[in-house]
Amino acid sequence: MIEFFYKILTTVGYTHPIHAPTTHIPVGMVIGAFIFGIVSWKFRKENLARTAHHCITLALLALLPTVIVGIMDWQHYYAGAWLFPIVNSNHKCNTIWW
Repeated sequence: MIEFFYKILTTVGYTHPIHAPTTHIPVGMVIGAFIFGIVSWKFRKENLARTAHHCITLALLALLPTVIVGIMDWQHYYAGAWLFPIVNSNHKCNTIWW
């Protein structure tokens, strides 16, 4: 099923991973919620607080598809393999900091 999905995307000319663009939705919504929350607190605007709540709700709704698409990209482009340099660099970072 994953290959069928990527074959359709290739047919229409999209050959890049899908996860990267989809991460912008939850991240942008969280940043927007933070900004709306600060402004609503500063100026005592109830509508902006409601907008911040809506941003968080949309971020949570977009989170699951983003994770699913990330797993699909990982399976398609890397065949689900753990990449040694990534694991190794995390280990070095932990060694340096701890």
